[in-house]
Amino acid sequence: PSSTAGFKVGHFKCLHASCAHRNDGDFLNAIEFGVRDFEDLTEQEGAPNFTDINTDMTSHFIERFIYVVKGDQVCDLSRPPYRSIMDMKSFKNLMAPFQFPAMGKGQPTPATKRWLEHPKKLVAESTGYHPGKGRLIQGQDGWLEINEFYLPEHQKVANFTKAEAIFLKHIAYLVPDESQRLFFIARLAWMVQRPERRCPVTVLHISVLHGTGRGWVIQLMESILGHWNCTRAKMDVICKNQYHDYLYHSLLCTVDEVKENIEKRYSVNDQLRDLLTEPRFEVNNKYGKKMTMDIFTHFLFFSNHIDAIYLPPEDRRIAVFGGPDFLQGDNYFKQLYQALKDPEFIAQVYWYLMGIDLDAFDWQRAPETEERQLMIDSSRTDADKVLFDLLADPPVAAMTYQQIVSYIVAELGLDADINPKRVSGILRSKGLGQAGAIKFEGKTERPWVLVKNRKFSNEQLRTELESCKKLLIEM
Repeated sequence: PSSTAGFKVGHFKCLHASCAHRNDGDFLNAIEFGVRDFEDLTEQEGAPNFTDINTDMTSHFIERFIYVVKGDQVCDLSRPPYRSIMDMKSFKNLMAPFQFPAMGKGQPTPATKRWLEHPKKLVAESTGYHPGKGRLIQGQDGWLEINEFYLPEHQKVANFTKAEAIFLKHIAYLVPDESQRLFFIARLAWMVQRPERRCPVTVLHISVLHGTGRGWVIQLMESILGHWNCTRAKMDVICKNQYHDYLYHSLLCTVDEVKENIEKRYSVNDQLRDLLTEPRFEVNNKYGKKMTMDIFTHFLFFSNHIDAIYLPPEDRRIAVFGGPDFLQGDNYFKQLYQALKDPEFIAQVYWYLMGIDLDAFDWQRAPETEERQLMIDSSRTDADKVLFDLLADPPVAAMTYQQIVSYIVAELGLDADINPKRVSGILRSKGLGQAGAIKFEGKTERPWVLVKNRKFSNEQLRTELESCKKLLIEM
């Protein structure tokens, strides 16, 4: 045809004699016609795109690695954040095969050395664990901090069929009461939706029966949150408050059995309450040093005992839920644990939890449940009951500590088991305090004022203590 220099329109023609044998298909393949028209499903979405190391080694190192001043470490951006930090020696050993050719008669130069000396390499001051923030955090002073927090990515889902048939079915079995069940699910959802903020309420699940599948819930949450964000601890370790490895870089800490020792019961005191709720805490790792740091750990407590811990009535932080009254068969649990190997199921539960409306729940106070009241009642010793009755209707307005103890002994006898710390704790839990020091019968006393919102002169206090003395003699 005209204006085509004699070549046929719509076909390829190469003027090189060596290409005379090639047809249209050869040329189309050479330019990858059709290949780039389709999405490459093997490419990872969001994965870092570094310069090819074989093309430009210097650019690859500058883009991929960050020098960390604190600890003389290196961050490898090609790895997941939770395992991207390595010491300098490991970095040099890992990248030892990559070297620049020798110049003249010199020796090859390690790429790691060239990178360390390069003025454009990225430098960070330190590393941290900051849910809800990006991988690189720039402080007010301009220095970078590397964020090691990382949640696994879960595929998008079209429905919640598996989540409803397996997850919700098992939670309905595990927590039979509907209101408790909704709160329990919402508590799991909090960790997924708001990892950057600690929830003030901790769930304690009580199941008298063994083998009800609570361990399955732990494994499920580890799959959703990432096992690197989850820890497990013994109640003895937590209450000793000596080491806090379970708080370091974690979102969830589970305690399989709160009451490990039948003869020993732990108490929800101020120290334990701080561990469960405070957003910032002094952490003492067993093989590290003490440091004050932000805490993001949520706790899940489990027990087979209704009297698992001493729970004071005024506590607002422990939600006690009840478990099933029958056991499931082996086939039931076989299906459960098989589901943990299914990424589609894990993803469905993740997105189901992401859809829970957390604002529909009261997070300021643990819900009142029958199990919670049973635990409170079981927490009271005979001495506690006498003291609570005394405080409910005090015969006098003020008593010394010794007079309070004498009152309990008068009610229960000389064999009464009285814990001085517990007596003081109950008095404080009721919002009561001690008056200033006064002289009474030749001794300096600081009497407990048993009536709220009233002030007494020293003479009035002595009168109350004298009246109490007469009452005890009569008893």
